[in-house]
Amino acid sequence: KVMDKNLTGIGPATASAILSRSHPNLIAFMSDDAMLGSGLFSNPRAIKYDVKTFSRFNALVQAKARELNGSGSSLKWTG
Repeated sequence: KVMDKNLTGIGPATASAILSRSHPNLIAFMSDDAMLGSGLFSNPRAIKYDVKTFSRFNALVQAKARELNGSGSSLKWTG
């Protein structure tokens, strides 16, 4: 819901950078490399930075973090 607020000059990527620092278990940082690595986009020019794309991206990254945390690793993975 925070990402739906109308903040001048703050888009989903910037908001995710700020929020991922304070809520790493809930919010993934929406970078070009992360977006490509998630498999949502195969071409950097096709990347979209909007709330709908962030929701899909964040769900993928959080699911992967849960999967890795359940694999018996001693590391704590976050989104």
